[in-house]
Amino acid sequence: MRKIYPIDLCNALILSVLCIGVAQAQRYNHATLWSRVTLNKRLNPNWSVQGEYHWRRQNNFHTSKWNLLENPFLQAGRIILSYQRKDWTFQLNPNFFYAHPLLGKEADFTNPAGREWRLAAYAEWARVRTKVTLRLRGGYEYRFLERNAFEPTGRARFRIQGRYNVSERVRWVLSTEPLVNVGPNPAPVFFSQNQAYTGLDFDLIQPWLGAEIGYLYVLRKRQSGIEFDNEHALGLQLKIRL
Repeated sequence: MRKIYPIDLCNALILSVLCIGVAQAQRYNHATLWSRVTLNKRLNPNWSVQGEYHWRRQNNFHTSKWNLLENPFLQAGRIILSYQRKDWTFQLNPNFFYAHPLLGKEADFTNPAGREWRLAAYAEWARVRTKVTLRLRGGYEYRFLERNAFEPTGRARFRIQGRYNVSERVRWVLSTEPLVNVGPNPAPVFFSQNQAYTGLDFDLIQPWLGAEIGYLYVLRKRQSGIEFDNEHALGLQLKIRL
């Protein structure tokens, strides 16, 4: 019998609550790479700033189901300004994205790449116990997409994350994060995507250098309302702390 993992349960809950209609849906499978490099500087006990560069690739179903480096997917830059007080962290994030469409069907090859400017704000509550940390985060994204002639639109996202200290230098991370389309000018479908993740977070050279490797499953709903993308991603991250 196949084992049931926490990520399976998280995504089953999302699917059932939103009544997606699995039997009638058209689904496209993808293999992708999500990589990023982060540079973090703590300014004082409460404030920190972080810069990020994101680089993503995807497979081309014409030639391979699993060659996740074959086609471009996304390049992005982000700046995160964080304020932390006790159990709460507040963030303001300006972002720029240049994204190619996910290649699930022939028509996707004719869709052009596009730019997006995004301003996001998040609030996160954390509770730390001896080896376990629970984080609950909610956020709002104010987005300007080239494909919509840069007309503003909104999206909300909610993340539940658990972290377990395997050792002094290694942490196991497990999370799920649904995203929904909201105003102004929301997309025609309410459910945007769900991101379920599990991975290991390492300290390579304390406290200056860290890394993370993991598996990300992204379930995306297309604007047709009956098409879905199943994205299986390898996540890689290099963390530099000044």
